[in-house]
Amino acid sequence: MQLVMKETIQLTQMKEINCFLNYSTYRKLKFMATVTKIRVITNNSLYAIQIINGENSNETFSIDAGAGWTGEIWIPWVASQDEMNKAIEIVSDGETLFFVFQDYNDSTDQIKYYSTRSYPGISMEGASMRGGKKTLSITSTNKLKMHKV
Repeated sequence: MQLVMKETIQLTQMKEINCFLNYSTYRKLKFMATVTKIRVITNNSLYAIQIINGENSNETFSIDAGAGWTGEIWIPWVASQDEMNKAIEIVSDGETLFFVFQDYNDSTDQIKYYSTRSYPGISMEGASMRGGKKTLSITSTNKLKMHKV
Protein backbone atom coordinates (compact mmCIF):
# COMPACT_ATOMS: atom_id res chain seq x y z
CA MET A 1 0.00 0.00 0.00
CA GLN A 2 1.43 3.33 -1.08
CA LEU A 3 1.23 6.24 1.35
CA VAL A 4 1.13 9.69 -0.25
CA MET A 5 0.83 13.30 0.87
CA LYS A 6 -0.73 14.85 -2.30
CA GLU A 7 -4.43 14.55 -3.12
CA THR A 8 -5.19 12.23 -0.26
CA ILE A 9 -8.38 11.04 1.29
CA GLN A 10 -8.44 10.45 5.02
CA LEU A 11 -10.48 7.39 5.90
CA THR A 12 -11.88 7.77 9.38
CA GLN A 13 -15.47 6.63 9.13
CA MET A 14 -15.53 3.34 7.26
CA LYS A 15 -13.71 0.18 8.25
CA GLU A 16 -11.95 2.03 11.09
CA ILE A 17 -8.88 2.83 9.02
CA ASN A 18 -6.76 5.71 10.26
CA CYS A 19 -4.31 6.32 7.45
CA PHE A 20 -3.97 8.31 4.23
CA LEU A 21 -4.27 6.64 0.83
CA ASN A 22 -4.20 7.99 -2.70
CA TYR A 23 -7.55 7.84 -4.53
CA SER A 24 -6.75 4.86 -6.78
CA THR A 25 -5.67 2.77 -3.79
CA TYR A 26 -8.75 3.94 -1.92
CA ARG A 27 -11.08 2.86 -4.75
CA LYS A 28 -9.32 -0.49 -5.17
CA LEU A 29 -9.90 -1.25 -1.51
CA LYS A 30 -13.61 -0.60 -2.14
CA PHE A 31 -14.66 1.41 0.87
CA MET A 32 -17.42 3.24 -1.00
CA ALA A 33 -19.93 1.84 -3.44
CA THR A 34 -21.10 3.75 -6.51
CA VAL A 35 -24.65 5.14 -6.49
CA THR A 36 -27.15 3.43 -8.79
CA LYS A 37 -30.35 5.32 -9.58
CA ILE A 38 -33.39 3.67 -11.12
CA ARG A 39 -34.88 6.31 -13.42
CA VAL A 40 -37.43 4.14 -15.24
CA ILE A 41 -39.32 0.97 -14.26
CA THR A 42 -41.22 -0.97 -16.93
CA ASN A 43 -43.75 -3.55 -15.81
CA ASN A 44 -44.21 -6.03 -18.64
CA SER A 45 -45.72 -8.60 -16.29
CA LEU A 46 -49.37 -9.58 -16.36
CA TYR A 47 -50.08 -8.02 -12.95
CA ALA A 48 -49.87 -4.64 -11.25
CA ILE A 49 -46.87 -4.31 -8.94
CA GLN A 50 -46.05 -2.18 -5.93
CA ILE A 51 -42.55 -0.79 -5.30
CA ILE A 52 -41.58 -0.27 -1.65
CA ASN A 53 -38.28 1.41 -0.77
CA GLY A 54 -37.01 -0.22 2.44
CA GLU A 55 -34.81 2.80 3.23
CA ASN A 56 -37.62 5.31 2.76
CA SER A 57 -41.17 4.11 3.40
CA ASN A 58 -42.49 7.34 1.79
CA GLU A 59 -41.24 5.99 -1.56
CA THR A 60 -44.02 3.50 -2.27
CA PHE A 61 -45.88 3.45 -5.58
CA SER A 62 -47.78 1.13 -7.91
CA ILE A 63 -47.27 0.34 -11.60
CA ASP A 64 -50.07 -1.25 -13.59
CA ALA A 65 -49.46 -4.30 -15.80
CA GLY A 66 -47.99 -3.22 -19.13
CA ALA A 67 -47.21 0.28 -17.80
CA GLY A 68 -44.16 2.18 -16.62
CA TRP A 69 -42.91 4.66 -14.06
CA THR A 70 -40.42 7.51 -14.41
CA GLY A 71 -38.69 9.17 -11.46
CA GLU A 72 -35.65 8.46 -9.34
CA ILE A 73 -35.07 5.87 -6.67
CA TRP A 74 -31.62 4.99 -5.36
CA ILE A 75 -30.88 1.30 -4.97
CA PRO A 76 -29.85 0.74 -1.33
CA TRP A 77 -26.45 -0.70 -0.45
CA VAL A 78 -26.60 -3.89 1.57
CA ALA A 79 -23.50 -5.43 3.16
CA SER A 80 -25.01 -8.27 5.20
CA GLN A 81 -28.17 -10.19 6.01
CA ASP A 82 -28.80 -7.71 8.86
CA GLU A 83 -29.24 -4.89 6.32
CA MET A 84 -31.72 -6.61 3.99
CA ASN A 85 -34.56 -4.51 5.45
CA LYS A 86 -33.17 -1.64 3.29
CA ALA A 87 -33.79 -3.48 0.01
CA ILE A 88 -36.41 -2.35 -2.51
CA GLU A 89 -39.36 -4.73 -2.32
CA ILE A 90 -41.42 -5.58 -5.41
CA VAL A 91 -44.88 -6.87 -4.50
CA SER A 92 -47.80 -8.17 -6.58
CA ASP A 93 -51.23 -8.97 -5.17
CA GLY A 94 -49.88 -8.82 -1.60
CA GLU A 95 -47.06 -11.30 -2.30
CA THR A 96 -43.40 -10.29 -2.43
CA LEU A 97 -41.81 -11.15 -5.77
CA PHE A 98 -38.32 -9.71 -5.25
CA PHE A 99 -36.00 -7.77 -2.99
CA VAL A 100 -33.54 -5.59 -4.97
CA PHE A 101 -30.31 -4.15 -3.55
CA GLN A 102 -26.77 -3.13 -4.41
CA ASP A 103 -24.13 -5.44 -2.91
CA TYR A 104 -21.74 -3.20 -0.98
CA ASN A 105 -19.18 -6.01 -0.73
CA ASP A 106 -19.02 -6.62 -4.49
CA SER A 107 -16.18 -4.69 -6.14
CA THR A 108 -18.27 -4.16 -9.30
CA ASP A 109 -21.18 -2.51 -7.40
CA GLN A 110 -23.40 -5.38 -8.57
CA ILE A 111 -27.18 -5.04 -8.35
CA LYS A 112 -28.67 -8.21 -6.90
CA TYR A 113 -32.10 -9.57 -6.08
CA TYR A 114 -33.77 -12.51 -4.41
CA SER A 115 -37.32 -13.73 -3.89
CA THR A 116 -36.84 -13.74 -0.12
CA ARG A 117 -35.05 -11.23 2.10
CA SER A 118 -31.77 -13.16 1.69
CA TYR A 119 -28.20 -11.90 1.34
CA PRO A 120 -26.09 -12.23 -0.85
CA GLY A 121 -28.74 -12.72 -3.55
CA ILE A 122 -28.43 -13.34 -7.29
CA SER A 123 -26.71 -11.00 -9.76
CA MET A 124 -29.27 -9.19 -11.90
CA GLU A 125 -29.19 -9.74 -15.64
CA GLY A 126 -28.19 -6.87 -17.94
CA ALA A 127 -26.33 -3.62 -17.19
CA SER A 128 -26.38 -4.15 -13.44
CA MET A 129 -22.86 -3.11 -12.43
CA ARG A 130 -20.85 0.06 -11.80
CA GLY A 131 -23.63 2.42 -10.77
CA GLY A 132 -25.24 5.15 -12.85
CA LYS A 133 -28.75 5.74 -14.18
CA LYS A 134 -30.71 2.58 -14.97
CA THR A 135 -34.00 1.19 -16.20
CA LEU A 136 -35.44 -1.77 -14.31
CA SER A 137 -37.65 -4.11 -16.34
CA ILE A 138 -39.98 -6.77 -15.00
CA THR A 139 -40.55 -9.23 -17.84
CA SER A 140 -43.76 -11.03 -18.81
CA THR A 141 -42.29 -14.12 -17.11
CA ASN A 142 -41.61 -12.16 -13.87
CA LYS A 143 -37.84 -11.90 -14.32
CA LEU A 144 -35.80 -8.77 -13.60
CA LYS A 145 -33.40 -7.09 -16.00
CA MET A 146 -31.40 -3.85 -15.73
CA HIS A 147 -30.60 -1.52 -18.66
CA LYS A 148 -28.62 1.71 -18.95
CA VAL A 149 -30.75 4.82 -19.38
